[in-house]
Amino acid sequence: MLGSHLGQAIDGQECVLRMNHAPTAGYEEDVGARNTIRVVSHTSVPLLLRNQPYFFQQSQETLYIIWGPAKKLNRE
Repeated sequence: MLGSHLGQAIDGQECVLRMNHAPTAGYEEDVGARNTIRVVSHTSVPLLLRNQPYFFQQSQETLYIIWGPAKKLNRE
């Protein structure tokens, strides 16, 4: 994606899907800045929680989908 200069085209789509904790800050020209849906593996949740302002205050429109084995998806 680096060097693709597709950021504006990506942001112009109806739905922008991101995976885990992939960054967009600093790469907007290539990957855009919008997040409609972010699919997060249970193993990446701690990484998101370490940087809450970046992931959770960036946009109110982002829907987070956490996935993984049921035994790993507890409230802790």
